[in-house]
Amino acid sequence: MSNPSPLYVDPVEFAATRHRIVINLSGGKDGLVAGLIAMDAARQAGVADRVWTAHASLGPMEWPAVTVDGVHWPSASELAAQHSQALGVPPERHIEVRRSREVDGERVPFDLLTFIAERGDWPWLGRARTCTGPWKTKMVYQAFTPQVRALRKETDGPLMFANVLRMRAEESTERRNREMWRRTTDNSARVVDEWLPAHQVTTEEVWERTISAGLPYHWCYDSYPGAKDRRGSSRCSCSALHPGQPPRPTADRRAPPAARRTVRAGRTRPPGAVQPEHHHGRGHRAVPSARRPGPWRRG
Repeated sequence: MSNPSPLYVDPVEFAATRHRIVINLSGGKDGLVAGLIAMDAARQAGVADRVWTAHASLGPMEWPAVTVDGVHWPSASELAAQHSQALGVPPERHIEVRRSREVDGERVPFDLLTFIAERGDWPWLGRARTCTGPWKTKMVYQAFTPQVRALRKETDGPLMFANVLRMRAEESTERRNREMWRRTTDNSARVVDEWLPAHQVTTEEVWERTISAGLPYHWCYDSYPGAKDRRGSSRCSCSALHPGQPPRPTADRRAPPAARRTVRAGRTRPPGAVQPEHHHGRGHRAVPSARRPGPWRRG
């Protein structure tokens, strides 16, 4: 449950109040444009050095890199790092987080594909897509806990964070009703305000800004890598699901083999055969990771 939404009017004034501005990058087009708007406000406020970028990796469930006719087209993870650089954020201020858990005394990656296999069903939590909630946005701030501890020694009162997300009003009724600023955390250690800088930006405007600036975008948006026709996927999210639809295998012929593995994994056990803690991901935490999904070469 979020706290009452704070009252802000000017993005520049808002940015000036933050100790950290964290831009979530998925490798998709909307995150890049939201990041551009947020970074512009941070520069005007003179706090660009407080901006970090973060990518929450889905592991094998992300759109992978492909090599077509000798040309490498980056994965969502690789593209998130490129988008961070395009925003002007130094590499040391870009982090990638991935869910993990302890196995035989060692922390190992715990990806969405494994979760589906253990559950024996699609990980559907209410009406929200798990791949964009517990496995993405809720993971990022756990990785910033060490910074909170360090910064608190230099700061009186709670640290003020901005959590920059890519959501736009045009995408759905639920997102249209979201406010540009929403307080999600308020305690003695930190205050986190969710910020949707691209909330009122249309899809057409997103593409106009991306193409006119010559910014890189993911190959899954095209009918095939390099087509530059934007006639592929509408979103660059989990490679096995149709965004905005009930969880089911994608019909997209360009989807990576992980999509087919997901279908099989989701049938390994009867629904509900897993203990409740698996449904909510308790006992698992995000850890910074430098690992990237490997390239997928089309046959």
